[in-house]
This record gives sequence, C-alpha cells and structure tokens, in this order.
Amino acid sequence: MRLDEIRKIKVNYDEWTTPTVKNLNDKHFAVLKLMADGKARERADMIRLATRTDPNPRSERGFAGWNKLDYDLYKKGLLDVVDIKGGKKIFKITKAGRKAVNEFAPAQQLDIDDTKIETWFERDRGMVALLNKNTEEDIVEWWDEDLQQAVEDGFLNPKDYHRSAFEYAKEMRLL
Repeated sequence: MRLDEIRKIKVNYDEWTTPTVKNLNDKHFAVLKLMADGKARERADMIRLATRTDPNPRSERGFAGWNKLDYDLYKKGLLDVVDIKGGKKIFKITKAGRKAVNEFAPAQQLDIDDTKIETWFERDRGMVALLNKNTEEDIVEWWDEDLQQAVEDGFLNPKDYHRSAFEYAKEMRLL
C-alpha cells in the first residue's frame, strides 16, 4: 500500500470518527441550543420545544422537514441516545454538541433569560458576576471596592443585581 493511500484512509477514518459540525442549519442549532441545558428528552418533546410547533406531522402546524433531524445530529456525534422507553429514543447532547452551540452558533444578542447572576459576600469582601447560562462564562464581574463603587454610582442595584448588571452589560456592549 502506498503512503498516499494510507493517508487517504486515515483522513476518511478520522472524518468518520470525529464529531462534525459541518452542514448544520438553523434547525440543527435550534435543537442543540435547547438541548444545551443537559436534560434528556424524547424526540417529539425535543422538536416541539425547539420549534414551538405541534409534533404531529399530519397537523396543519406539524414539523414537516424536521424528520431525520435527530438522526442527523446523532450521526454527526452531537446528540446521543441515552435510553429507549416504549420504543421511543431519549436523546441527550454530547460534549461535541455543546461545543457546536458555544463556538459555531450564529452570534445572537443575549436576553436576560440567557444570563444568570452569581453573588458572594463574606465579611468585608463581595463579588457580583453576570454569567452566560449556556457557556457559564463571565460577561462582567465586580469585586470588593469595584462592587461598592458600582453600587454607589448607581450601576448596580442591590435589590436587583441581575437586571441592573444585565442593563450595565448591555449599555457597555458586552453582550
């Protein structure tokens, strides 16, 4: 066997065994974004929640064009079957699926529901951080004196850290 044939086989093998995000469309991303919460869901529930449509394909608002979606995502290594109940597959997102959501999803403006606030206070120390729910990454955070200054300047409201931190991040174009 020639070296170039061995390389070709190796490339094909790597392509078959590596989860891929090639050729993903908006439907794929809608399902992956929904599944990024880590919950296991049956196919109909997964598609109903991602599309906000009736899962019955014969109904007027049925999800025509969504068939094989679960198979496509499974084949690409982005969803995995974790159980089968009553002949229905239960899916869960894989690490590669999470990576696809975080890295390859079209950039979207975050909503307040896509964020969460994390606070920590102890004696004379304190921290408030606004986090992206999907990636768990900090959007903005304040520690100690910076936190006190942000409250004094009116940027942060101690009664509603989440909304005020979100508004601050929006104003500073950090979202």
